[in-house]
Amino acid sequence: MLFLCICLVLISNVNGVHFLGGTITWRPLNASATGSPIAIVITQTYSWTYTDMSCSNTLIATNGEIPSYAGVSGDSLACISNCGASSAGYSPIGVLPRCTDFSNVADTSIGQRVDTVYLNANDNFTVAFQSSAWRSLTTASSAAWSISTTINTMVRPDNGLYNN
Repeated sequence: MLFLCICLVLISNVNGVHFLGGTITWRPLNASATGSPIAIVITQTYSWTYTDMSCSNTLIATNGEIPSYAGVSGDSLACISNCGASSAGYSPIGVLPRCTDFSNVADTSIGQRVDTVYLNANDNFTVAFQSSAWRSLTTASSAAWSISTTINTMVRPDNGLYNN
C-alpha cells in the first residue's frame, strides 16, 4: 500500500499542470540569402507555472534558463512530419528556454530560446514540442498538447527567395 501511495505521488508530480502554452516561429537568418545550406532562426517562446518553474530577476539578468521541471530539460523540438529526406539538414534542438519574464502573482514564468539551424534548400517538414501537462481545463485535470510549425525552405518562384 505504501508503494502505491509513493507511486501516485510521483506520477502526480511528473504529470503536473506546469505548461501554459507557447509559440514556435522561424525565419531565414538572411532574408536575401540564396544557396544551400540555409541558416534558419527558430524562436520558441513558452509560458509555465511560476510555482513549478520559477524565473527570477537574477535569472533574467544573467540570461539563465528556466529551472527544469518534470524532465523538460531533456525534451526537444522534434520532427513529426515529412521527416527524413525532407528534413535532411535538421537535428532536434532543446526546448528549455531562458527566463524573460515572470509574475508570482499570476503564477507565470515566460521564457524564450533562439536557435540557428542549417537546413538544405527545399526542406519541407514539421517540428513540434509535445507533452501532457497543460494547465487544468474544465473537462480534465491535465491535457496532452502539441505546438508545431512547418519549416519550408523552398525558393519562391516570384522573387527567388526562401519561403517564410
